[in-house]
Amino acid sequence: MDHRIIRSQEIIEELLTLALNAEQWKALARRSGINPLEVFGENYNNPQKADALVERAMQFDKEENLINIAKDLSCAAVIVDEQSNSNRTTFSKLDTQLAIKLGELYQELLVKLNEAEEEYEEEEFSGANDNVDDGNKIIEFKRKLRDVAEFSPSNCIQAIDSKNENTVLKRKAKKLGFDKYEELIKKMRNYYNKRILSRYPPNLYNADKRLEIMIDELFEFLPANFQDDDAIDYLNGIIFDTTFQCKIFNE
Repeated sequence: MDHRIIRSQEIIEELLTLALNAEQWKALARRSGINPLEVFGENYNNPQKADALVERAMQFDKEENLINIAKDLSCAAVIVDEQSNSNRTTFSKLDTQLAIKLGELYQELLVKLNEAEEEYEEEEFSGANDNVDDGNKIIEFKRKLRDVAEFSPSNCIQAIDSKNENTVLKRKAKKLGFDKYEELIKKMRNYYNKRILSRYPPNLYNADKRLEIMIDELFEFLPANFQDDDAIDYLNGIIFDTTFQCKIFNE
């Protein structure tokens, strides 16, 4: 039997031992540069997901990276301590490290956005629908992504996933002392309106392109020790959380 076929089966078996959940499978695909919508059927079980993902990864010689990425995702699970009198969330050492890193990334980004803002006059922009209840806001978010901003289907899916992941992570960072998230959202809004829209107007650049440019520019703001794949995920989360709050991509 061909060596690569044997190796693919070994990778599949190792992935299955990690017992990833649905969101972790999607994250594994995305971090491997693969759109989960293109490889996972609606009702795929874990063996089917592993088989499909490994097959696609092999087409790009990325199969060997799957295990390390999957292990990282598996280790990053939150330990929930549901005690009757406290109902509190505690973090493993890895979770705490991730939260600290995220808080530091927020802080670095806030400093750089403040510096960028000094180059232009700050204006006030209305945050439409800020008082909509959560249930309606989710529906509006999906419609906004598709019908207002006109993101591609894959970016619509990524937006919802990234926003949800960011919601969990920002709570962790807040527990560890970062309390300027709302200020960061305001600076993100101002940067988008003043720097992105002015140079990349909607009549010439679609939402996907403006998103790509914004991520690239924010990534370059970060110190070298923050510039990794996790930073891209965090930036997506912050951008789409800002979008969820109707601060940007309102064109």
